Amino acid sequence: MPEITLYQFAADSGTESASPFCVKVHRALGLKGLEYKVRNVFSPKELSRINPEHKKLPVLGVGSEFIVDSTEIIKYLDANYSESQILRESDPWFVAMLEDWADVSLYWFAVYYRWQVSEHFDPFAKRAFAKLPLPLRWVIPGVVRKKTLKSLHAQGIGRFSESEIREQLRGHLAHLDRLVSEHEWMSGSEIGVADLAIFPLVRQFSLEAMPLCRPLVLEFERLQTWLKAVDAKTSTEHTVAVA
Repeated sequence: MPEITLYQFAADSGTESASPFCVKVHRALGLKGLEYKVRNVFSPKELSRINPEHKKLPVLGVGSEFIVDSTEIIKYLDANYSESQILRESDPWFVAMLEDWADVSLYWFAVYYRWQVSEHFDPFAKRAFAKLPLPLRWVIPGVVRKKTLKSLHAQGIGRFSESEIREQLRGHLAHLDRLVSEHEWMSGSEIGVADLAIFPLVRQFSLEAMPLCRPLVLEFERLQTWLKAVDAKTSTEHTVAVA
């Protein structure tokens, strides 16, 4: 069996990667029961080598092959490793929609709370950019934040106040809590791709490093139970347990 390597953004406080898409792949590998190595990517040169077209992470290296994009990685894993199919033809129609919603909508709430809210950004920047040499450590966080805030504004979510976003997020979490109250998993009767896509984001909102949105997750008992259930099903030697 060829060696599997997950190329990712480095871990952050309470989670195996600062990127929810990298966490999604960690959890897919865990659900499959596959052994893999982890390589944190810091260099733009290395990123260009493994993903020259898009220059994004995660990337999964399988032998000499590189698979990019978390959804495509899961498709590859299902096609090549039959254990615990993640994408199933029998899935309810809403499962694929939930994955897309998590990847392109709920994701922006995580970006907002990490980059736009200063109470979260300031300690995150100290952690995330700590290995940069001076004076880059002083300059790069502000440059990256400015670019990210511009993207948040263009997307639309950056035009709302934190209190408005908090209420929107509370509504989304309430819907998810209701969903796992009606079904054992987001994906229905079995854990699947919707669970893997939503888990990293809800877990990020629940972290002690995110004090302004953590209380929202704590309002929903069933959602907290679901988080721990996904963690139990998908944990590996490289993952961080849900607190």
